[in-house]
Amino acid sequence: MQQTKLAQQLIVDDSIDIQTLFELNNSPTKDALDVASKLTALQRAKVAQFCYARVHMRKMGLHIAATCELPELLEVFGAGAKTILKQSRDVEETLTSLKKSQSQYTKKPVSLRVVAGSTDIDSDSIAEEFVE
Repeated sequence: MQQTKLAQQLIVDDSIDIQTLFELNNSPTKDALDVASKLTALQRAKVAQFCYARVHMRKMGLHIAATCELPELLEVFGAGAKTILKQSRDVEETLTSLKKSQSQYTKKPVSLRVVAGSTDIDSDSIAEEFVE
């Protein structure tokens, strides 16, 4: 009964209720999937797309996408539907892969620490070079 009520609150006039969705995101995956199972396939695909587009909700989006078939995903995701379908079939592997690929592009920390044995920079001589 509680899951049916949440499912009704989640989709109102074919729009996603953000508050209900965030509550689901903080609940166990099984509970979120129980609620999603009460939605139509197209509604599930829309919820999956909404969640997938937000990094902190991507896992739930992939789990919900796993309950959808390709036609619904194509309607909502367009050209990316086949990729989402494939990713949703092994959520943990997908998330691990995404984390690895994101870490390649993360900026490395910068330190202003002076390294032992380095020469001091004479700021006056640098300033003179720019003035000339």
